[in-house]
Amino acid sequence: MNRRFIFKKRYCLFGSAKGFSLLEVLVAVGILGFIGVTVLQALDTGYRSARTLDEKVTARTLISSHMETIKQLPYAANYPNAGENITIPKQYSVMVSTECTDDDTTYQACTGNETLQRIMVSVLREGRPVLRICTFRTPRYE
Repeated sequence: MNRRFIFKKRYCLFGSAKGFSLLEVLVAVGILGFIGVTVLQALDTGYRSARTLDEKVTARTLISSHMETIKQLPYAANYPNAGENITIPKQYSVMVSTECTDDDTTYQACTGNETLQRIMVSVLREGRPVLRICTFRTPRYE
């Protein structure tokens, strides 16, 4: 065979037909559809991750602010005014709860005479819990 003849020959799926067949078009559309769905799923995952990260950062900031405020307040049975000077975004809510113990095992409502206090600060976004942190406090005797 002549070498020029091999390179000039065109290869088609159905002999000498010109253009694209229906089968080739459907395969191309299927591949493009698969790529499109994959890209959309990746974008959705990225959006969800960014939103979750933003929620966690906001919650962490709110909890830190509340904890710092509670540290500056005198030891008490509860801290209802802990967040009155803290700006809370409208989708978020913060709950501060306290429980006390004398024996380090059973926690109950605080009366003010206990030796150990457990303070829990919870952040919710639109009623759904985002983050909760617990710390302990004891009264200072001077």
